[in-house]
Amino acid sequence: MADLSLRPLVPAEEAWLAGELADGRRPFVHVLAASADLPAGARARVQTAGPVSEGEYLIVEVKGDRLPFAAPELALPPAVARRVRKAAGVVDPPPKARRVRAAPSPAKPAKAVAPKAVAPKVVAPKAALAKSAKPVPPKPATTTSATTTSAPTKPAATRSAPARATRRRPPTPIAVTINFDGVARWTVEARAGSRRVRPVEIGAGAAAAASDALGVPEVDALVTAITDAMRRDAEERTEGLRAQLAAAEAELARLSR
Repeated sequence: MADLSLRPLVPAEEAWLAGELADGRRPFVHVLAASADLPAGARARVQTAGPVSEGEYLIVEVKGDRLPFAAPELALPPAVARRVRKAAGVVDPPPKARRVRAAPSPAKPAKAVAPKAVAPKVVAPKAALAKSAKPVPPKPATTTSATTTSAPTKPAATRSAPARATRRRPPTPIAVTINFDGVARWTVEARAGSRRVRPVEIGAGAAAAASDALGVPEVDALVTAITDAMRRDAEERTEGLRAQLAAAEAELARLSR
């Protein structure tokens, strides 16, 4: 169950986090959004933070993984949050009043119903009934002929039941993010509703191919600039290693004479 005392970050708390990071400290926060691998309220340490108002995320470390989160998805510990908000003059809204259920009223006792008195039936003997009954002369039988015509039956009209319109649930929105750690590591992650796919490392070529498939020149230019810089750095390191290898081979040949 999520901790009700945890509240999403406000601008004053974001500014406090930026100050802590600038001083070299890594404060702790709590993750509010729950996922399959991460429960709500999990503790995480902030690594880097950018201007959230420009759409950037706070990078936090959870169980050894570096994950990006938006400000509304994180919260400071309650004691730290109270201190920071009080210093910034932020007034929290009053907590919602809990509804108390009224106790059920005691059941009323059922009224007692007196049984009705049933008068006993008097049955006369069969012999007395036979003497008192007078014979009734039989009536002459009369024959009557009648012709009945049946009305033609109409076929029952069949109505086809209208087909029920099936309501389709709208598809769940999904977000796919490709991240670069600023050194040499590319990762991709996805999120659909409350489900989150943990970051998976991919190669620079896969990141360049994904940006090219999007067909957005601005995004493709950014990814190409990063991959070109990584390629130049690798080439420079390769040339340095080749020079060191050549020097080592020359030294080995000189010592072998």
